[in-house]
Amino acid sequence: MLTNLILKTIIRIKKSKLDDFFNILMFILIGLFLIAFFNNPEGPQKNIFFYKCKNLFGDFFLNLIYTSEKNPYFSTIGGFGEKAYLPLSYLIYYFFVKFDNFYEMDLAQATKSDGGILGIVIFSIISIILLFHSISKLNKNKEFNIIQTVIILFSSVTLFSIERGNLIIITSAFVIYFLAYYESNSKNERFFSLITLCAAVVLKGYPVIFGMLLLKKSHYRSIFFCIFFTLIISIIPFFFLKNGINNIPKFFLNFFANGDQYNYKYFFPRFGLPHLVFCISKFLRLNNDTIDFLIQFSTYLMFSIAAFTLYIFFKEKDEWKSIAFLTIILIQIPKNSALYTGLYFLPVIILFFKSNKHPSKLNFVYVLLFILFLNPFQIPFQISTNNNNYQLTINSFVSNISILILWASLLITSINKKNEKLSNHTNI
Repeated sequence: MLTNLILKTIIRIKKSKLDDFFNILMFILIGLFLIAFFNNPEGPQKNIFFYKCKNLFGDFFLNLIYTSEKNPYFSTIGGFGEKAYLPLSYLIYYFFVKFDNFYEMDLAQATKSDGGILGIVIFSIISIILLFHSISKLNKNKEFNIIQTVIILFSSVTLFSIERGNLIIITSAFVIYFLAYYESNSKNERFFSLITLCAAVVLKGYPVIFGMLLLKKSHYRSIFFCIFFTLIISIIPFFFLKNGINNIPKFFLNFFANGDQYNYKYFFPRFGLPHLVFCISKFLRLNNDTIDFLIQFSTYLMFSIAAFTLYIFFKEKDEWKSIAFLTIILIQIPKNSALYTGLYFLPVIILFFKSNKHPSKLNFVYVLLFILFLNPFQIPFQISTNNNNYQLTINSFVSNISILILWASLLITSINKKNEKLSNHTNI
């Protein structure tokens, strides 16, 4: 029934604009998700949230607990691998610590406390406002219409991110501000873009890859400013925490422990070719030695493709494709790249629709991949490992696969375009 509905919709609007095609299909999927969710709130649709909300707003409340005595790096609660942020992040969380006595609480108590509820409401409102405001600026100050707002709000990556209470929403907003203003004619707006990029790097680290845009444009003064300012706001906040300078080596120890803790064999909604290979291998019931080999091989392959992608990035002329290359590397390479890092991909979709007004077969393929990436409607399945059965949905795997297909497609089209130019030049 769903397949027929989608096919009829495609036939009806195949001659229409790309954004209409995207909007209609996304609204169908959002409608199906909402109907199924309200019909059975504890059913498969609840898998859109992390472990069906078994640790509701866990990232927010756990960080309040870790930060409650201003000593997060040495806190033994939850293991050291969980304290791998730079200190600015913990100072942001520390503001909300004042709402209650979180040091004496566990996660369940913090989630139900009056101060905790007030804190997560304020945090979520601020985060969502920043996200949508930044997106409106990426649209060059045009009115951000209700259709785009609903689609982004009810996409799988946004709902997952809101439930986590993670700083990723604020970080992705900072990245979007940078993308909106880094080439502005206004000196103040360009300066603001550099500040937001630095803030994003300090909060999450990996957005540093967007500095490649400055390198590609030969904005060397901007690069030096970012390096200097990022170091300042990375180091100085260490001294506002207990143990002062001793927090610095402990941070690095925790950072490496975090990478080991979230290895590719750990099940949670995430991106990355090695983890996808692991899940498929488990589904096929391959032996452990074969799985280890495939994970290692896919890891080397992914890093090799990422390096080649950076080479293509410097040759690519289309802005949305250039940003797509950097974003895909950002959400594919880190071991702990959870589903919420898909928020970084939102500006790619927006820039695509700004750059591509006329339908084509390839553009419709891209739009379908975007839809698969954002689709909130959950389709359940089961996977078994180590005598444990995991009730999952295919959506996070489909999101991962859609990005990998898009990655391959963009590389192929860029290479073909480059070869055509070389061929034309030779003929001349």
